[in-house]
Amino acid sequence: MPKIISKRSQSANASQSADNLDRALATLMERYRLAARATNDLVWDWDLVTDGIEWNEAFENRLGFSGDDLGTSGAWWFSRVHPDDAERVKAELDNCIVGSSGRFECEYRFMTADGSYASIYDRGFVIRDADQVPIRMVGAMQDNTERDAAFRQLSEHRTQLSTVFGQAMVGIMHVDASGAPIMVNSRFCEILGRHETEVRECRVWDFTHPDDADWTKSLYERARMAGEAYQIEKRYLRPDGTCVWCEVSVSFVKDADGGVETSIAVAQDITTRKKAEAALAEQSSLLQNVVDSVADLIFVKDLEGNFILANRALIEGCGDIVGWKTTDLFDADLTPTYEEADRDVIRTGRSLMVDEWIPIGGNPRLFETAKVPWIRDGEIHGVIGVSRDITNQKAAEQAIRDSELLYRSVLEASADCIKIIGLDGCIKLMNTPGQRALDLDTFEQVRGKKWVDMWPRESRAALRRAMDEARDGRVARFTGYCPTLQRTRKWWDVVVTPMFNDGGDITNLLAISRDITAQRQTDEQLRWASEHDALTELPNRRAFQNRLQGATLRAMEAGSSVSLLLIDLDHFKHVNDTLGHAAGDYLLQKFAKRLHESVRADDFVARLGGDEFAVIIENSPADGSLVEIGNSILDRLRKPIRYNGRVISSGASIGGAVFPTDAESAHALFNNADTALYSLKAAGRGGTAMFHPRMREQAQRVASQLSMARTGISERSIEPHYQQKVDLSSGAIVGFEALLRWRHPSFGIQLPSSVSEAFEDYELSTKIGELMQRHVFEDMREWSRLGLSHGVIAINASPAEFLRDDFAERLLRKMDNYDIDPASIEIEVTEHAFIDRGAKYVSRALKALSKAGVSVALDDFGTGYSSLSHLRDFPVDVLKIDQSFIRRMNDDAEIESIVKAVIGLSKSLSIAVVAEGIETLEQKMALLEHGCSFGQGYLFGRAVGRDEVQRLLLDSSHQSQLRAA
Repeated sequence: MPKIISKRSQSANASQSADNLDRALATLMERYRLAARATNDLVWDWDLVTDGIEWNEAFENRLGFSGDDLGTSGAWWFSRVHPDDAERVKAELDNCIVGSSGRFECEYRFMTADGSYASIYDRGFVIRDADQVPIRMVGAMQDNTERDAAFRQLSEHRTQLSTVFGQAMVGIMHVDASGAPIMVNSRFCEILGRHETEVRECRVWDFTHPDDADWTKSLYERARMAGEAYQIEKRYLRPDGTCVWCEVSVSFVKDADGGVETSIAVAQDITTRKKAEAALAEQSSLLQNVVDSVADLIFVKDLEGNFILANRALIEGCGDIVGWKTTDLFDADLTPTYEEADRDVIRTGRSLMVDEWIPIGGNPRLFETAKVPWIRDGEIHGVIGVSRDITNQKAAEQAIRDSELLYRSVLEASADCIKIIGLDGCIKLMNTPGQRALDLDTFEQVRGKKWVDMWPRESRAALRRAMDEARDGRVARFTGYCPTLQRTRKWWDVVVTPMFNDGGDITNLLAISRDITAQRQTDEQLRWASEHDALTELPNRRAFQNRLQGATLRAMEAGSSVSLLLIDLDHFKHVNDTLGHAAGDYLLQKFAKRLHESVRADDFVARLGGDEFAVIIENSPADGSLVEIGNSILDRLRKPIRYNGRVISSGASIGGAVFPTDAESAHALFNNADTALYSLKAAGRGGTAMFHPRMREQAQRVASQLSMARTGISERSIEPHYQQKVDLSSGAIVGFEALLRWRHPSFGIQLPSSVSEAFEDYELSTKIGELMQRHVFEDMREWSRLGLSHGVIAINASPAEFLRDDFAERLLRKMDNYDIDPASIEIEVTEHAFIDRGAKYVSRALKALSKAGVSVALDDFGTGYSSLSHLRDFPVDVLKIDQSFIRRMNDDAEIESIVKAVIGLSKSLSIAVVAEGIETLEQKMALLEHGCSFGQGYLFGRAVGRDEVQRLLLDSSHQSQLRAA
């Protein structure tokens, strides 16, 4: 290095000033040397005039130089600077010495005694003479080799941790205090539907659905202020407008003072997953920003604790503290540590190394302080101290520990089996939950073993392909079966990803295996449940439709046929209503089992719903044989079934159709078989009926009437009309027959014939009957309130109304509710009720009503199934001669004889007789001649509404009063 020649002034005054300056400088240098001996840094003193340089003892101890190896010139020092750093260091020196800076601060590599390079942070300043000519430089070299090694180790741990986080099956985002993402893994980007660069340019709440944005941001701010972790469910809005529901766990990373510095969000996509197991993770505490300059603090304190010397770094950090005491500068909670160490050094004369918190710029930082006694003339005059800022070093060490702890915590917190696999396919690491999932006692059972050897042969090909893809740098995924060590059957969803080092080379494979056995079993159960009936375990309607469609397609291709039998239990609803649904379920189970046993093994049997079953017969025989098959099935089904000591009828009706004879598609085949079944049921149930085109017309008519009845008849639409019954001899009204009329919204008042099929249906007939009864009883109550004598009111009851076996009880309760005298009610039934399927229920109901005082009329007597036994076995009070006899009576002698016989029979049995359909005076006179007392028909008036009945009753009452007068 070139020497600098001083140009000192020769004047006397200048000489005197120089002497004073030299003495001050000598005093300062003496203090500096004392401080230099106390520090562990490499303190140097460079004479710029002679190029001589002096080093403290630390230089020899730290860099390995001793004796003659230690150079004494600036040129020797500069020759040890690394060649790549030399030009930069020289530029800094020139700027310091020649320029106006006056301060030297530089980092470079310096060759030690053994030839290796140390990382040096060098800091010094220039001393000038009175003419401002630089004559000396003093400074200190700080060896940062160990610190840089710690930082490199931390970087390696962070790289490994980033690899695991990057391949995690949950989204992980590290967010700063303002909400800006610091780090986000690829899974979180997939959840958000955005590229990583786009995510980093936004705030974390920018992705939140607008409806969730305000409250989630408010919750985040409150939790951040409190530093408390929380977990919520929220929605993220993707660029395409779709929403992703996520379970988000947010935790906060605190700084050394316990304040919140950053936060970590872990998101689990719960939109497409029915059972979510959250894989919560913690993110490591990150290093604090390294300050621009890290320099030792050098100070000297006297015996009273006053600062008598402070170097530039200490003054910059704490202000001009010379003349002050520690207790004058710092808080009371910091000073005891300082003072106690100082007193110990003064008392014992020994050096101490202590850790101290020193506020630098108002912020406490941790320093490692070396304190030695200040000895002058053999006596201790105070304490010399050198404090090195170790805040970052300690933080780096803690970060490494936290990174390792977090790395292990992530692995142990996951419910998945996480493994690190070497490129040779051997297992190097496995988390504890994974060991439990595989029924392992310890990891040593599988350490170093080939991963592929743990899988059964049928799954190894998929595993090898996945590993090969990961070795090529791609993420691979597959699903496979692999039992545990205890042979427990398990299915796994496996993701295999490559792990990279800093150089971008693949070093290992990361495998994450999730146990999906329960999910797979659930899927299989759901698939079975979706295609089977839970009660009978037969295939359901969905499976039936698929099978029927497939069967017809196969038949079309093969030129064969498919037969379909639809089976309906007879009177099943009656079983439910009388014995309860448990009995109905039992009947369905037994019926299903018998039906399945009645067909061939390859025939398809299904339950379509309720009491409806179906049989699909592929390659079916001819139509006649199909009827025989159906009847054969019915023979096995008709065997009695016992439930709780009672016998349940298991009769059924079967309707059939054949493809392609009766239909051109599966849909038409089903409809035609259903039409055949319905036609059979309408004709009386029981047996097997094959489809015929004429059945469709009848079915359409019946369906139309039933539909009209279901949608049209309601409490408001029912309007009972009343036809008067009169005493033929006097013409007086003795009662009325209530006849059903209902009001169509478009066509007005309708007769019962428009919905005649409804009276064959149990539900509809019962509903219509109850509505009629309610309206009639309301009218009767109103007439009674007005004091009008309405006589006996006849109400018709269809056979289906008796099937619930509580007809009498319900009717009597209604009469009691409306305060109706039973003697004023007459129930009209036809002889069909005595021979239909519910004859025993009809008999019991009529006997109960008769006992209560209700009269019973046998309507339409003389037609159809007339039998004198009915008059003997049932409590009949009135016989009604059908209008067809009355209409022909005067023109047909045989018919007249029948009418006379019925009238005579009634008298002999003490049964009243009523002639229906009287339209002419001749008919009336003939009936009177034959002894018939009562009649009804158009001759006396048509059926009228309630208000007209009220007028008739008022007129009749008025005429009676006149006759009495």
